Amino acid sequence: KGLKWLGAYIKPYRTCVIHRTKTNLYLSIMKSNDLVRSRRPEMEEIEHFVSSINSYFGLMRQFRTYRLRKKMFHRFSAYWYNHVYASGGYSKIVEKVKRVRYLNTFHN
Repeated sequence: KGLKWLGAYIKPYRTCVIHRTKTNLYLSIMKSNDLVRSRRPEMEEIEHFVSSINSYFGLMRQFRTYRLRKKMFHRFSAYWYNHVYASGGYSKIVEKVKRVRYLNTFHN
């Protein structure tokens, strides 16, 4: 069965993320999706969401979990796609920077 240590099972020829870590990530995503359905999150809540997901993705990046991270990223509510994007092969999520384009109101 392997040795459970620091969020992973260590086996002779591979290491796997434990189910508890995957479940906690899934619950965190569902909790944030429920928050979005009830009301618009504030900037602090968006920053908390990004840091929480990046914490899980950072742990999972140490193992062969690309497909799992991609699958979890696509479980985000459509609202989050307006505020974050995946970077580095789904190894982290980054807040989008919304830039305002100013129109030149001065005509020559």
